[in-house]
Order: sequence, then C-alpha cells, then structure tokens
Amino acid sequence: MIPVPDIGQVYPKTGLDADIRFDTTPRFVSTGSMFLDGTNDFLSLDGLTFTTSSANYSLTCWVKSSDSTSEKVVFDAHSSTSGDRLNLYWISNTSLRSYSYDGTSANTFTIGDFGLDGTWHHLALTVGSGTAAKFYVDGQLVGTDTQSNADMSSCDSFIVGTSYDEGGTKTLAGNVCHFGVWHDELTQAEVRALMNATTYAEATSKGGSTPRAYY
Repeated sequence: MIPVPDIGQVYPKTGLDADIRFDTTPRFVSTGSMFLDGTNDFLSLDGLTFTTSSANYSLTCWVKSSDSTSEKVVFDAHSSTSGDRLNLYWISNTSLRSYSYDGTSANTFTIGDFGLDGTWHHLALTVGSGTAAKFYVDGQLVGTDTQSNADMSSCDSFIVGTSYDEGGTKTLAGNVCHFGVWHDELTQAEVRALMNATTYAEATSKGGSTPRAYY
C-alpha cells in the first residue's frame, strides 16, 4: 500500500485555494496542465540528450488520470537501433513500473497496489550511477531496485504520454504537469520541494540544479 505523505508536510495552494494547510494528502499547486486525450496526444521532448551510461538522472511529474485500460505510458526513451531504453508506465491500473534496458539485459521495477484514481499524484524516479533506482510517490519513498544500466545517449525519441510509435493503446488519457528530467539523482528532500514548484525557476532552485528538460 502506498503511504500518504507525512502529517505536517505543508502544501501551498494557488488561486482560490491560496491558503496553507497541514494535510495528509498532496495538493497539486499549479493552475494548468497538459491534457492527453488517450488517442493521439503526446509531448515529444525534442533536443533532449543524455551524455553517458552509469549516470545519475531523475524523472519527476504530476499525473492525474483514471485510465484503467491495458498498459499506459507516462514516459518513453527509445532508440531506433536498439529499442526502448527506459520507460515509466502503468499496467492495467494496478501497478506502476519502470522498464530499463542496457542493450543486453532488461529489468522491470514494479510498485504494486498503486493505480490511477482520478486525482493528482506526484511521481519521481531517481537513479544513481545508472542502476540504483528509487521510486517516490507523493513525496514518499515506495521502493528501491537495481535496474539495468540504460545508456540513453543513443536514444533518438523521448516522449511523454505514449510509447515511441506515438499512438495506439499505450497512450495515456489524463493530465500531466511539471514533467522534469534531471541529470542528477534527486534526494527525497528535493523531490518533496519540487512538489511545490510552479515555475521553471522554482524547479531549478528546489531541484538543486538546472533540469535537462521541464514542461
């Protein structure tokens, strides 16, 4: 079971909810997001590059969806010569997974008992030295794993919301916001701080470094 954030964690709100409360559930703090229709909507991260294998990197985002059909992809890094290198996805709305492939062997990092429930959730995958993976959901560490050392320097497709073929049954129906890619292994404190970021400047300061991409 995924735990709720610690009691006492402060989540500021904006707009009509511009107050500060001590809550036991996360609050989405922005006023807009990217809507995906589940058919052919996606975001291509043109120009995104990763330098080498054995690197530190992190992916973070807010997601809201109740799409419970088959496999739904949040992020896919794909090489036209060697296939998928890294992706973040749900299986039949029952488990959150990260798939990594080093060109020879693959690994699937699974967080069970976590589905899409139509409310906002903050997701973060952090990786140290290419293989030491941690999953955070709503600021809480929910799993660790040793994943395959996915060298993404050869990837020519980075997509949010669907798989590399840009459509089909794996396309997510829902909302995504503040999708960020870092060439650093974010700490739990930085992940939690990013939950309160509403701008690129705040993401840079709260994440401890400049993101490679931030949407």
